[in-house]
Amino acid sequence: MKLGIFKSLAFILFAGFAISCSENNENDPEPTYTVTVSATEGGTATVNKTTYTEGDEVTVTATANEGYLFNGWYEDEESVATDAVYSFVMPERDIVLQACFEQEAVAPVTAEAVDLGLSVKWASWNVGASDPEEFGGRYGWADPTGEKQTTELDDYPSATPPENICGTEYDIAGTQWGDGWRLPSQAEFQELVDNCTWEWTEINGVAGRRATAANGNSIFFPAAASRDGETVSNQVGQRGCYWSGTLYPGNDARYAYYFYFYEGNQQPARNNRRYMGYSVRPVKE
Repeated sequence: MKLGIFKSLAFILFAGFAISCSENNENDPEPTYTVTVSATEGGTATVNKTTYTEGDEVTVTATANEGYLFNGWYEDEESVATDAVYSFVMPERDIVLQACFEQEAVAPVTAEAVDLGLSVKWASWNVGASDPEEFGGRYGWADPTGEKQTTELDDYPSATPPENICGTEYDIAGTQWGDGWRLPSQAEFQELVDNCTWEWTEINGVAGRRATAANGNSIFFPAAASRDGETVSNQVGQRGCYWSGTLYPGNDARYAYYFYFYEGNQQPARNNRRYMGYSVRPVKE
């Protein structure tokens, strides 16, 4: 009799324990994982919430700032999506995403082609500028990117440069503006100097040299001076230096011709090392 009672009690205790364990397992919370988003310069990234369980749907949104374009979602530098609004099923792990943006390319503002009655028409302003009085950039000879600032001659463009880069792949006027624009040759600078009346003047407070042709048309060259490596000359407003596309014959091809002026004179056949940063005034047929 006593043995039967003990057996009954043991069964009841075991059953209660099993039920209790079953209830505890059913109430255990599912593991959760996080979604972290960030953005490069040029935009923002958002996620509808940050904590998820496996199998949940996740939506992330990238928004580009003005002047920028969305370039994709990346995880550990690997592209995972190209849509700005990206939805996915949450895996059994944390997720870290970055929205990448790039600056929108802006077409350069090209100048008017001024007819001075010469063999070519001259641009009304410099490469990198948007008005006649703006300096624009200071570029190395035969650097179509306009970004080089080294003082290594082999970078402009090599140890054996072409004799003439006008209209070639090395011509920054053509690569930046297109539409038939190119660097002037040394001979075309000579023609400009010989067939125009020159004066030192200012436009909106910017000093430079104005060339006026016999037909009454004129162009203005602001005195942007020069750049040597990363250092801009202290003669800004006093001197102007403008590359031609013509290599100087001699000196182991170290030099190229450029147009030089100051308040009292203009010289169309100066030469200097190709790495110097000078202004560029394009021409076209």
